[in-house]
Amino acid sequence: MLDMLMDTVLDVTQQDYVRTAQASGKALVSLINAVLDQAKIESGKLELEAVQFDLREIFDDVLSLFSGKSQEKGIELAVYISAKVPETLIGDPGRFRQIITNLMGNSI
Repeated sequence: MLDMLMDTVLDVTQQDYVRTAQASGKALVSLINAVLDQAKIESGKLELEAVQFDLREIFDDVLSLFSGKSQEKGIELAVYISAKVPETLIGDPGRFRQIITNLMGNSI
């Protein structure tokens, strides 16, 4: 539904709100998956992915997700990724996103 909303005429602020809502929805799905993964870990059946992913995109999404909460607390969020880090990495982007989201949430 949010994708459909993005296809309508929105001002810049509204577009930002929709993107944040999309990121929040993805984070909620990740949280649900984390709970399910815990059951897999306990049963010894967790498998990690090995796919290409964009590290910078994940950080952008996670920072966007927490931007409102950090502003309320007067905290500036920024990320620095060395130019030596490749554009794409191989690993489990879902697990990486979960870890970064948990760290940011706990930190803020």
